Amino acid sequence: MVNAALAHVKKAGNDQAFKDFTDKENKTWHKKDLYVFAYNLEGLNVAHGANDKLVGKNLIDLKDPNGKLLIKELRDAAVKGGGWVEYEWPHPQSKKIESKISYARKLTNYEGFVGVGVYR
Repeated sequence: MVNAALAHVKKAGNDQAFKDFTDKENKTWHKKDLYVFAYNLEGLNVAHGANDKLVGKNLIDLKDPNGKLLIKELRDAAVKGGGWVEYEWPHPQSKKIESKISYARKLTNYEGFVGVGVYR
């Protein structure tokens, strides 16, 4: 899904792709509990498939319940060529804290990254 999101940004452009990722009616970018998110390198959320209220907010200091700096770690993994980050996060359907792992990769034509996470 991350590779498809990267290709979509390249094809559709940043603004349109970020809107598409956030649009919950767009089933290409929303599959069960999977969704695409995107941030700029400073931590500003530019797309979020599960919570459109996060778009426009700087979340660089966001921590999981155990204190892990989630967005910083995702950014760092992305700029190193892509990577996985494990953390605890509320499940969008059950609202319970669950173990989650996300993969993030840097965008080539934008100072930011996209990612997708899966609950374990």
